[in-house]
Amino acid sequence: MKKYYINLETLEIRPRKINIKKFILRRLPYLITIFSFSIILTAFLISYFPTPTEMKLLSKNQQYIHSFKQLNRKISRLNKQLSQIANDDNNVYRNIFGLANTSSLYLHAGIGGQVENEFNSDKIIKKTDLNLKLIAKQISIQASSFNELIQVINDKELMASSIPAILPLARKTIIRFSSPFGWRIHPIYHVLRFHEGIDITASRGTPVYATGDGLVVRADASAHGYGNHIRIAHGFGYVTLYAHLSKILVKPGQFVHRGDLIGLVGSTGLSTAPHLHYEVRFNGKPVNPVNFYYNDMTDKEYQMMIEQAKNANTHAFE
Repeated sequence: MKKYYINLETLEIRPRKINIKKFILRRLPYLITIFSFSIILTAFLISYFPTPTEMKLLSKNQQYIHSFKQLNRKISRLNKQLSQIANDDNNVYRNIFGLANTSSLYLHAGIGGQVENEFNSDKIIKKTDLNLKLIAKQISIQASSFNELIQVINDKELMASSIPAILPLARKTIIRFSSPFGWRIHPIYHVLRFHEGIDITASRGTPVYATGDGLVVRADASAHGYGNHIRIAHGFGYVTLYAHLSKILVKPGQFVHRGDLIGLVGSTGLSTAPHLHYEVRFNGKPVNPVNFYYNDMTDKEYQMMIEQAKNANTHAFE
């Protein structure tokens, strides 16, 4: 559609020529404003209103994060169980066989921790991968340790039957574990003294059994404080001692097997009530006897025994 204008001087009607350049320049600010507003509006809508495809991807990402968080929790629980196995291995099994522990091999970064609630899948995947590698390393080390123990047991069947690996009293006859291994105030002398064994309360006349195969090297009442007592040499550096007996049923030079009856509980020597004082020595040094009872007790009984000894308020025995 053409546009016209009237020349007022000549009264002529002539077509109006449009200057495209001027036309564009006049309207350019409006065009720029509209274009900028469109970009800003589009960016706003994209930022606050994701597309259906983005919504699906975000939902899947959340599901992956949730799954990885659950996996890391399972890894953390598994690590705690493995740490308990390693602790038992070092403090019980390897201790029994006189092997060096493996604690130096477990120096590593911690496993587990909080997984961030963020859309950073790469970070979560790397964390999970690291945890899996660490726990795989622990399992490999623990497997090597158990293989070493198996080899020791296979090579030393005699040692396996000789080490003091059971309780010296039948569990049903034990009243309580009354005095633990370690420093304590002596119940009679009232001075700080190291208790080199444990005290097990039981009725007078309760049977006492050898805790491993060995040779009776002493059975008398001539040692100060122990009263009637028995010492058995098991070989491989192990010696056990059973004190305050009411009666000795073996003689020096006699060979006994694990579980053989060797005496009866009493209160001879420095003692105020019937109980058995029991010691385990390895290469001449006293070691905690509770580390040798594990194979003769359930986990619950073992923990109960330790708690009873720790929580004993009175130590009425030598």
